[in-house]
Amino acid sequence: MKKVLATVIAVLCVVSCLTACSPVEEYTGPWWYQEGADDSHTGTIDTLDFDMPARVAWEYEIDSPISSEPVVVNGIVYFCGGDGVVYALNERTGRRKWSYETDAYIVSSPLYVDGYLYVTSYDTNVYCFDAETGKIVWFEYIGEPMTASPIKTDKYIVIGTTQGKLIALNPETGAKVWTYSTTGQIENTPLYYEGNVYFGSDDLYFYCVDARNGQKVWSYSLTNTMIQTAIGYNGKVYFGTGEELFHCLDAFTGAKLWSFETHNGWVGTRAAIKDGKIIFGSADYYLYCLDAESGDRIWEYRAGYWVMGAPAIVGNSVVFGCRNGYLYCVNFDDGEFRWSSMAKGDVSSGAAIVNGAVYYTDQGGFIRKLK
Repeated sequence: MKKVLATVIAVLCVVSCLTACSPVEEYTGPWWYQEGADDSHTGTIDTLDFDMPARVAWEYEIDSPISSEPVVVNGIVYFCGGDGVVYALNERTGRRKWSYETDAYIVSSPLYVDGYLYVTSYDTNVYCFDAETGKIVWFEYIGEPMTASPIKTDKYIVIGTTQGKLIALNPETGAKVWTYSTTGQIENTPLYYEGNVYFGSDDLYFYCVDARNGQKVWSYSLTNTMIQTAIGYNGKVYFGTGEELFHCLDAFTGAKLWSFETHNGWVGTRAAIKDGKIIFGSADYYLYCLDAESGDRIWEYRAGYWVMGAPAIVGNSVVFGCRNGYLYCVNFDDGEFRWSSMAKGDVSSGAAIVNGAVYYTDQGGFIRKLK
């Protein structure tokens, strides 16, 4: 009996040792590659939901406001600061891996493509970095300030300028390929969807141009500026404006399919979409969830102040920021409150969610990881 017991204990010890010594499975994706997570800016990622309440794992402070949405790829967190610096942090520890200082402030978000990081700056340059080392691969002088984040098409990097130009660049050299000009500022990030680039201009038009050559496909007339970054889904494009309306257009013809009017506030965020539900925030303090096909309201959540941080969706959680200095999480199904996290300033940018963790920035100069 003693021999049998000793054998059992020995086996258990071996199993326990093997379990303890087994390497933790490395996370390999999906990642948050750009503003809105993916090419369609859906703001949705198929990864682990997170426990509640989420707690601060680490935070990193800089000496200026941060308007950049974080990008998280291969264990590195990238963002840009109002101090004009591009930062790369270790995802686990929050320690700086590399940084690069440009000549003016940056309010846009980086773009990660195949090992390279692309950044637009108010210093009128577009930068391409080796994403691992921070070494500059090239930079291209545009001559016009930029607040919109860069995007990628099948062939090009596309940027918008505050002087109304949409420009396609060669991703390997930065050389200009084509330019489409409007008569107003392009303040928010374009969308690449179904072979076209979609964007709003302060000339009161929303445009669709062919991504191959920059030729206009159609334009849609509006009555107000503050045209938010569009998202693409099921052959449609969705975006909000300063006229207190959220629009849905046919992506191929530009025909209006429906519009939704907020209670009393301009639409202050890019939307996020999942399973036929589209979610966006407004300056009337509300986060709205609509049926993406019909535009009918499904639920709404009244937050503490202007909803300015674009929503992000993972599992049954919707995360978004407010100008009252809080990041909120509500239930995707019904909009019920789940938890909130206090920041050090207004949360005016979207969060990134990867592998059960949420990363977000604030106007107080902090970026933090909640886990």
